[in-house]
Amino acid sequence: MVDEQVKEVIASAIETDEGVKRAIGDNESLTDDLDFDSVRMMILITLLEEKFDLDIDEGEISGIKTVSEVTTFIERKLEENEK
Repeated sequence: MVDEQVKEVIASAIETDEGVKRAIGDNESLTDDLDFDSVRMMILITLLEEKFDLDIDEGEISGIKTVSEVTTFIERKLEENEK
């Protein structure tokens, strides 16, 4: 469930001007495959914070390289918030 929601958020962050969203795979690299730069990473952080009602420091997500790593990170943050 979180996996699909994370992919939707990532797709929103890379949505084209024409509103076209592409399929997102678990092992895709944010920078190499999805062309994320620092601006897109900030957009992604903001969208993830809004979607999952989280506070995310830029430093927390700086080492994340793939879509599956984003999912794992969000699952961990959600578990931490439940405590």
